[in-house]
Amino acid sequence: AHSSPRILFHEDITGKEITGKLLARVKELDNVEIFEYTTMTDIIEEGGVCRGVVMQEQDGTSRAVRSAYTIVASGGIGGLYRHSTNFPHLTGDALEIAKKHGIRLEHTDYVQIHPTTLYSKKPGRRFLISESVRGEGAVLLDKEGNRFVNELLPRDVVTKAIREQMEKDGTDHVWLSMENIGTESILSHFPNIYEHCLEEGYDVTKECIPVVPAQHYFMGGIWVDYELMTSIKGLFAIGECNFSDHGANRLGASALMQGLADGYFVLPYTIQNYLADQITVPRFSTDLPEFAAAEKAVQEKIDWMMNIKGKKSVDSIHKELGHIMWEYVGMGRTAEGLKEGLKKLKEVRKEFEKELFIPGDKEGMNVELDKAIRLYDFITMGELVAYDALNRNESCGGHFREEYQTEEGEAKRDDENYFYVACWEYQGSDEKEPVLLKEPLVYEAIKVQTRNYKS
Repeated sequence: AHSSPRILFHEDITGKEITGKLLARVKELDNVEIFEYTTMTDIIEEGGVCRGVVMQEQDGTSRAVRSAYTIVASGGIGGLYRHSTNFPHLTGDALEIAKKHGIRLEHTDYVQIHPTTLYSKKPGRRFLISESVRGEGAVLLDKEGNRFVNELLPRDVVTKAIREQMEKDGTDHVWLSMENIGTESILSHFPNIYEHCLEEGYDVTKECIPVVPAQHYFMGGIWVDYELMTSIKGLFAIGECNFSDHGANRLGASALMQGLADGYFVLPYTIQNYLADQITVPRFSTDLPEFAAAEKAVQEKIDWMMNIKGKKSVDSIHKELGHIMWEYVGMGRTAEGLKEGLKKLKEVRKEFEKELFIPGDKEGMNVELDKAIRLYDFITMGELVAYDALNRNESCGGHFREEYQTEEGEAKRDDENYFYVACWEYQGSDEKEPVLLKEPLVYEAIKVQTRNYKS
């Protein structure tokens, strides 16, 4: 992806620059109202159509909001993992809500791990060392200072090589040297990486830095059709929370293109198609039974959490969850490990339900209550990822099963049994098995082959 320049960038904070400018422009619009510190806790379904959402506001109150259509753009699932470049509050909550309503979920096992983030024992988001650094000449070294991989291979290949080297060396990280780039290029192209590493005690112009793989992107998500509508009418999903563009393994920087495609080229037109059929639907208030029931369910969930009154903090349970996901549902998966992971996830859920302690009360802003609501979604999302990964007995893209690899260590697909795209349709209860819906893959213009970087 970075063997030749093909991507517009701003220093080494392209994403931050784009989102900052977009947010500033949105705030200038008179017809847009932004609710900060507000969480969507459920959608409101009426006759198989999404008619709005229930949201918890900053002061702790819940209320229903009526809408002609709803767009979910809730991002990925980074908060699930011990190491992630995402913010901890990215929980996959929209997917948990989708599961509850029987909305189709697609390939939740496709989780991308970025090869290089700055290693730290501190909690929170891992600092990304962009792969463009490796594209400019940085090299990966083992504990003896020896290079062990071609740094320009796809992310999953480099990640696997790092994981194997860490196991061989008995370390929690490997080393990255930016010596080949040169001081002048480092300061001009990667000023933020330079400054952040300096704050952590590393001068990248003079020494190597410790790096570790971390969860970075979620290719799976909510199933959508060609108009980006989910399996329930009136509910659209865009960006990282849907499964639409990246297949089993996203290429670097292509999420920027997805944001442009979904938000600019597709959704403004497909929503019009949907609304054209809704013009005869009468407007009505939020006083209907469906809205009252949704609000009541959310409030009962909050009351239940507040009344558990155990001894464990939200953060301590969250930390346990992160370790389970990283150990059993992370870079290298096995059937045995996934089964153990699912078992431990159920134990964490029971621990949450019996031992959780939330200080304060539900009135007003309660950060711990907000984190608890998200954490419960986390646990469900972890189970969704593990369940799908256990079902797919092959290695493909962001899903690598140790049992299924070639003699050279490459991912080994099973095209005879898994040459399809598929989504799960959950039945509204954990007591009922989800239904797996499959669509065969058919290629007419190309010949499907197994990639090979060693020939």
